[in-house]
Amino acid sequence: RLAGQHTALTNLDVQKFYASIDLERLFCAAEGKLYPARLLLLAFGQYLAVRHILWQGWISGPVFPGRSITAGEGQGTCMAKIALYDCLAWHHEAYGLALTLRQWIDDLCQVGAGTWAFLLEHVPRAVGGLALRLRQEGYDLASKSTISASTMALARALAEAIAQHG
Repeated sequence: RLAGQHTALTNLDVQKFYASIDLERLFCAAEGKLYPARLLLLAFGQYLAVRHILWQGWISGPVFPGRSITAGEGQGTCMAKIALYDCLAWHHEAYGLALTLRQWIDDLCQVGAGTWAFLLEHVPRAVGGLALRLRQEGYDLASKSTISASTMALARALAEAIAQHG
């Protein structure tokens, strides 16, 4: 906080991420980004395989998936990056180094540093814009998303401003 400098960090969690992935959109995005065809086809063979629910000796009829990738599957992390790539690229183009954004599968961490006024102007707009982009792609942010800042007063001000930006 020397010389009026502050930091702010927002941890954004994509709600029900794996279950929200549209497989057709993911396939097209992966193909467009030149993901290796054999790996893509192997992964989609698993995602689209008929499933059954087994519970206390009862077996359901066939379940034909149309959404979701398999959590913990070998290509899952790569698919998560592909699924969110366009949203993250938009954020990088819009905010560049002013507000950096990192992805850990379905968790997005945005970090910014600057004056109180700078952070209060840019962080809410960036979070609101990212939330809108995610909704357009079929994702929502979970309510467990958090805000941390160099002062409690800044964290509260950011939370109020983010709430106004959706």
